[in-house]
Amino acid sequence: MNKKTMVNKIIKTIIISILIIPALLVLLFINNLFGSPITSLVATRGINKYINENYNNYDLKVSNSAVYNFKNGMYSSLVESNIEEDIHFYVHWERESREVVSDTFDSDVQSGINTWRRLSREYSKYITALIDEYFDYEVSHVDVIYDAEFEKGIDYFTVGQKFNKNLSVPSKITIYLVGNYNLETIANIVEGLYHLLEINSCDIGEYSVVVENEKTLIQISQIKKQQITSGNLYDLFIEAQANPETSEILFFMKQ
Repeated sequence: MNKKTMVNKIIKTIIISILIIPALLVLLFINNLFGSPITSLVATRGINKYINENYNNYDLKVSNSAVYNFKNGMYSSLVESNIEEDIHFYVHWERESREVVSDTFDSDVQSGINTWRRLSREYSKYITALIDEYFDYEVSHVDVIYDAEFEKGIDYFTVGQKFNKNLSVPSKITIYLVGNYNLETIANIVEGLYHLLEINSCDIGEYSVVVENEKTLIQISQIKKQQITSGNLYDLFIEAQANPETSEILFFMKQ
């Protein structure tokens, strides 16, 4: 091999190295950030095996290929029941140990949280239908939740529990309005909503309202039933705006 050929070979090797090394670094970065498709496949198989061994009395399916989380080095899949809406949880497979290290069955299913969330959604849908049919004001969105202190109370929420608006658990409602409403009108809306829900036996313990338009955002929360029925809700809103530190009602406005 002559000197010129050797030099060309060395230059070619250097150029290839210059091209390959950055590409390898990029691939390594992507692998560390998003995980490897091959490892995801291995993790998904491991999760399926874990489900069959530990939850074979449930009719379960792994709903997605394992997704990598670079923060904890875990691949996770959502596992769902084919027959029960409240049974869904995550299983976590660790890349380092190459095995399943945890799942959220106890915290999501056994605790009653999944049921709590579903029943809150169903209550929201029920009240939304009432508002759409009978309420004089246009409400863009409704959120009803059962009081957070019962969130992990399995005595209150059990898997498969049917929706019942008369469930003896405190609940809260937030309504969202889009448009220009002054405080007096907002007070009238809250009072009207309270009477609509009372007539339909919806025992809501706390009300909140969010009003938004191009220029203003108003959030009024922690409105109790006794404040609504006091006959001076508008005055209470004025007081909450003027003295937010001492008012029981929380008031926020951004312009």
